Amino acid sequence: MACVIFIMLVNLRGVRESGVVFAVPSYFFLLMMSLTVAFAMVRELMGLLGDVPDPPAFEARPSSSPSACS
Repeated sequence: MACVIFIMLVNLRGVRESGVVFAVPSYFFLLMMSLTVAFAMVRELMGLLGDVPDPPAFEARPSSSPSACS
């Protein structure tokens, strides 16, 4: 509820002021995502990423319970 009131008060100040207030977290998010992707690319190029093991083979077994559709 407090977040909604905060957004309402910021929007009531005007388009320019609310744009500045909401741009800061947006640019922070974009910066952090860019750094995360860049960090992962550097680790991949340096060969520092760990290997993901293959999951075990899936073996389907017939159900022993009676089917509800029959």
